[in-house]
Amino acid sequence: MDAPEESDSEDISKPIYDGRYYSFISSDLLKQYDETSKITDRAKRSAARQEILSKARGIYSYVIYRKDRLPSAAQIKKDVKMPNVIMLGEDGGYVFYFGYADYDDKDLPASDKAAFKALYDDAEVIR
Repeated sequence: MDAPEESDSEDISKPIYDGRYYSFISSDLLKQYDETSKITDRAKRSAARQEILSKARGIYSYVIYRKDRLPSAAQIKKDVKMPNVIMLGEDGGYVFYFGYADYDDKDLPASDKAAFKALYDDAEVIR
């Protein structure tokens, strides 16, 4: 889970108030991540972890915009970082967008497919 870099709940000049990106990390990637604890150099360990986490599969995300700073549809798609984007609604001065990935478990080992499907199905509930 990660937040949009551009989000700022305090700076009202920023379009993005808040948001989160949810990804699936396979058991193999988790093992690789655990192995990084053996790297003593902090910068190298951090770089190795970032590389591993970059391979996680995005499942869904949400981004909350300030209504008076709402960007273009193209920018919203870029911010949400998912191929499928829907507006969930508005409340107060905020607009809520939800994005979800297309289902794809092709390259996952059989042992991870059920967990991936369960997380993906959570996105179905939100939609």
